[in-house]
Amino acid sequence: EHIREDYVVASSIFHWGPGSSSQNSETDSEKILKLAVALMEKGNRIVDHETQARLHFKAGIHSGPVIGAIAGKHRRFYRLFGDTVNVAARMCHNAPTESVRMSQ
Repeated sequence: EHIREDYVVASSIFHWGPGSSSQNSETDSEKILKLAVALMEKGNRIVDHETQARLHFKAGIHSGPVIGAIAGKHRRFYRLFGDTVNVAARMCHNAPTESVRMSQ
């Protein structure tokens, strides 16, 4: 999901609930962290050819429950809602550039 200049990535949002394993969330956390680091490594190498300015990426990661729904009247898209999304966004906003801030 794209929110202004931020991108939201969700992992295994359909694996929560009865019968899900707590080990799944640990491996998902590792996968999301690796994805964030890989995106930053590649993204931080991007240079604007006109201004020679480099992009500076950062990431905020938080794990927990979310609710998803289709939003929009004319341009419909799938949105994620909940405190988990809000906490991750705040962690990203307050993270230093070129770093990943992750909750416990």
